[in-house]
Amino acid sequence: MIYPDPRRLCGGVSILVALVASLLFCTPIWTQVAGGSFSGTVTDQSGAIVPNAQISIKNLATGVTRTVTTDAAGFYVAPNLLPGNYEVRGSKCSTWPCGWGR
Repeated sequence: MIYPDPRRLCGGVSILVALVASLLFCTPIWTQVAGGSFSGTVTDQSGAIVPNAQISIKNLATGVTRTVTTDAAGFYVAPNLLPGNYEVRGSKCSTWPCGWGR
């Protein structure tokens, strides 16, 4: 009669136990952010989109300002803002460099 080698059997069992243990102890991790975001589309008075506009978002409590630029479709997004009251302003310079000649 042929008997299996116990060393090979134990090696296979230990791999199986390690695999099952790793599946049991794996837990999904979800990331969280503390705040929200501002997003929108910038248009002029006639309703035309405004690409490359500078959008300044100022936290009124801390005075911290974040500046983002609209894309070719006039869209902007400012993610991961802390909760609070904000002042949002937009500008589009027609001269280069911005503000030159004013």
